Amino acid sequence: MGRSANVHSFSGILPCALALALYAAGCSGSMPATDSVGRAAVPANLTQTLSQLDAMPCPKGVSAETWAELTDALRDTLRAKAEGSRQKAVKVGAAPRARPKTAAELALMPPHGDAAASTLVYSAAGALLNWGYFNPGDYDQNGVVGLSDLVPLAVHFGESSGTGSLFPENSIGAVLDGDGNGELNLADIIAIAVNFGVKVEAYRVFTAGNASACPALPDDPNGVGAVFIGAVAFGTGEEPPGGGRKGFSCQVVPTATTQYYWVRPFDGETGGAASNYVVVELPPKQGPIAQLAYPPSAETLAHIVWNASVSFDPDGVIRRYEWDFNNDGVYEYDSGDVPTADFYYYAPGDYTCTVRVTDNDFNTATASGSVTVTEKARWHDTVVEGCVAPATGSPALAAVSVLDAGGVPGVVYNWPRDEVDPVTHGAYGVRYVRGLDAHGLAWAEPVFLGGCGPPSALEGFQGAAAIVDGNPAVAYTYSQRDDFGTVLDSFLVYQAALDPAGASWASQVVVDSLGGPSGSYAPPTTLCFVAGRPVIANLTSGYYVLGYVPAGGNWPHPWDISFSSGDWLTSVASLPAYVTRVNESDILYMRAIDQNALQWAEPMLVDSFEQVGDYPRLLDLSGLPAVLYFDDSSDSLRCRTATDSDGTQWHEPVVIDVRANGFQISGLVDGRPAVMYKDRISRKLRFAAANDSSGARWGFPVDVPAVDPTEADGAYTSERQTAPRQVCDVAGLPALAFVHQELVPAPGTYAYELHYLAYY
Repeated sequence: MGRSANVHSFSGILPCALALALYAAGCSGSMPATDSVGRAAVPANLTQTLSQLDAMPCPKGVSAETWAELTDALRDTLRAKAEGSRQKAVKVGAAPRARPKTAAELALMPPHGDAAASTLVYSAAGALLNWGYFNPGDYDQNGVVGLSDLVPLAVHFGESSGTGSLFPENSIGAVLDGDGNGELNLADIIAIAVNFGVKVEAYRVFTAGNASACPALPDDPNGVGAVFIGAVAFGTGEEPPGGGRKGFSCQVVPTATTQYYWVRPFDGETGGAASNYVVVELPPKQGPIAQLAYPPSAETLAHIVWNASVSFDPDGVIRRYEWDFNNDGVYEYDSGDVPTADFYYYAPGDYTCTVRVTDNDFNTATASGSVTVTEKARWHDTVVEGCVAPATGSPALAAVSVLDAGGVPGVVYNWPRDEVDPVTHGAYGVRYVRGLDAHGLAWAEPVFLGGCGPPSALEGFQGAAAIVDGNPAVAYTYSQRDDFGTVLDSFLVYQAALDPAGASWASQVVVDSLGGPSGSYAPPTTLCFVAGRPVIANLTSGYYVLGYVPAGGNWPHPWDISFSSGDWLTSVASLPAYVTRVNESDILYMRAIDQNALQWAEPMLVDSFEQVGDYPRLLDLSGLPAVLYFDDSSDSLRCRTATDSDGTQWHEPVVIDVRANGFQISGLVDGRPAVMYKDRISRKLRFAAANDSSGARWGFPVDVPAVDPTEADGAYTSERQTAPRQVCDVAGLPALAFVHQELVPAPGTYAYELHYLAYY
């Protein structure tokens, strides 16, 4: 077997992290692979050397006495060595030489023997060969043993290891201790004299496929099968920052076949002492290491970024991150190669998240973390105003819309009038009230927008509100009647505020008038903003109106579009679009081809495998349509997003809650889709929001402690609430409003309360 044990216990080499470089000065692939130990050639003779020694100045910081002692010792040693060589030549019958001996003749051979054999270490991380510089006598580590090596010895003269043993291997003391006795004294000059002129220009790197090709001893030649693969130049070596032994490195390529490597110093002509050999082969596949970073605690509304980017794979890369947010063993979200996942927590509690990472070899690992969320933000139910009024026909139970009016809430609602309108004979009127702060703790005086006719299922305010061109706007219908209740005319009305807060409003704009008893409009169910113009639509009666200017003037005559009950229209990527339920179970997505909605693309089937319930809702998620709907077959609330704005393909549905009932209202909150619905088991109102703008993953549903605004509680004559139009975003937080009506003891009289429900 070849020599594999370390000759030196060398450690801590400062690697150059260099790829193997071919040595330019005569080292090429044509050089012989088998090296014998040869001699170094240095042109200086002994006389010149001694002359230079006499001329050397005393180094700074070294006493004259110490310097004289060292130079005298080196001078005597060199002369004795030269004389010994001459006497040896005489004894063997050779004629004495008349010329002074050269420095090359004073050197026995280039770096050789155990003391000159480097210890080779292989680092699998980076596939690096690392070794140190061992050339006895080369104390200044400049690549050649010469007079300048006296200087570092003089500077450190008299130092010792202090332990009676060797200096630490990677210390400057180990480099200067030529006789290896743990002390720096006159005896260390011998290494300079014995190896005077020995130089190293590079280290040659060899490999073989079998251990028998490796030199058994440092001065043995390479065996059969050794291959020279290149050389690392001496100038690429580096010393540790604090001083010590110079180190070298080169990078190799591990293969499935076992390879053996060793290095030899090279003086430009021949090679010196071989290092030990190391074995290089591909390591067994290792699995990834999963790690998870997260804050230990947070307050509601908590936005936690679960961060697995500190995970790593020792022998590859991580390709996939999967997330289990409720610690049930099911990984609900696959983020691909993205190592982070945002999650929003609306309720206090202790939450555990687990990430599963998969590397390029399909090995997996998991890491878990827990965060404690304490309550700061919560749901608040504020009564904005209240009144007592007679009940005439249908009460004021019509849609209520909430808007973000410049960072404060604005609410559009129908309210009992103090006096019956003399023109419309209506007992109710459309009002707008805005909050004085972001949370709706204080409110301004309501603004009366317009009157409605006597309330009925069709003619009471069930209008729609939206932010149009930066300002609040509302669309609604009313009918003029005579004293006998006969409809004289019916109007579709648009009215816009003159400022973002809705402090002042423009006059009503009559969008259209049908006239006569047969011309009653159904109330509008959608008001949105498309291509810089307001859009009004009634998805029950099937009309659609697009204004020419943001102010709402110059409206064209409405045209019929095939809407049906429960449809929902909005703008998707700046074009009108809506969803409709067909065959009592399927959803179709419809999108206009032009901004005027004169032409529509072919309907796109969103889902054909589920039993879709009533009231699907359409949202625009950064230009992509998303449908929120209730699946009757699984009794679950779901979200499905398309891959393109035309809805040609749709992602698999994401389950929001398996306990929802069929009714739901939705909207965008902080750019993320959100939904409010009733738990069909507990009958409580619940809220859920997505954790990103794509709707691909949703947070935990939370109960909303408020008066139930989704349906009547008890008989018509006792207590009822309105159904809000949608979940709204006010200053980045969810909000909605509703009117609560309750029968009071006075006959035929109801108490009305406008509630503002907000999370802050």
